[in-house]
Amino acid sequence: MPGPTTSDLIFSEQANHNFSKTLGELRRSTLSIHNRLLPIQEDAIFAQTVAAAYSRPLIANERCGSWYIDPREEAGSTYFKSIDGHTGVWKFSTRRLNLHLLEIIGKNDGCIIVDYTRRGKRIPDALSKTIPIWCAVVNHLLFPDIIHELHTPPQAVTRSEHPKLLLSYLPS
Repeated sequence: MPGPTTSDLIFSEQANHNFSKTLGELRRSTLSIHNRLLPIQEDAIFAQTVAAAYSRPLIANERCGSWYIDPREEAGSTYFKSIDGHTGVWKFSTRRLNLHLLEIIGKNDGCIIVDYTRRGKRIPDALSKTIPIWCAVVNHLLFPDIIHELHTPPQAVTRSEHPKLLLSYLPS
């Protein structure tokens, strides 16, 4: 039996066209409503599982976080803007104090804030930078005699960025 010929190994123009068409159809099928909503449902179940494991209430960071919490399970909402945590723009927002969280945190020994970020990013800036700055400032104001460290996730905040975040909220 003779071996394959070059024409057997190289796709014809028609085959390449069909292959491109098939890839395009596959790509479009991933954009279906079902395929967009299924990960939200899975993430919502994960958030509820974490809340149950730690016995903490779920708080939605407005807009995106609300998608991931069953309204019957949402203990409240908050509004931390990621822009307050963007590189070089770190600050404590006096426009979005979120002081209503203090009662929830006090009653439950903490809370779980749920948010979302775009594809390719590991964690939203609101969770990795804005909220840690908020916690440090609020702790400093409530407990001025105690030295409070700034805690940030090392996978989202680099070693060189961490001290700059720290300096961003310290009084001058």
